[in-house]
Amino acid sequence: MIFGIANDDTIIGLENAEHDAEIISEQIKSRLNPIPDFNLHLVSPAKLKELVLKGTASSYDSLKSKYNFDNMAFTKLKSTYRQRTGNQFEEADYESFGIIDEDGNLTNAGALLADESPIKHSRLSGTGSNGRDC
Repeated sequence: MIFGIANDDTIIGLENAEHDAEIISEQIKSRLNPIPDFNLHLVSPAKLKELVLKGTASSYDSLKSKYNFDNMAFTKLKSTYRQRTGNQFEEADYESFGIIDEDGNLTNAGALLADESPIKHSRLSGTGSNGRDC
């Protein structure tokens, strides 16, 4: 169980996590018989985000970014795609490559792949369809 997550999966945290953990522990011990084997531990907000994403079968790069697709250029991506595949990058490729979501919103992957990525201090890595590193 994860505490500090709202129904819409946003991380709200706990006001006093250590105190709340003690109360939860006491409630488990006093209300359950036999007492189950359990372990309570506090995790950082980054770990909570990772757990929420994992639980919703999402990834960071597939999430809607805070940036606008219309303000981004992808000339480097289109050029590299043309050089490597011999094919023209089509409008439908934005969604199939995960650059935009089904609603047309720029994803974090799209923001990372933009010519002048607004996401600083990041690194991309991946493998091609033939298993080679890109």
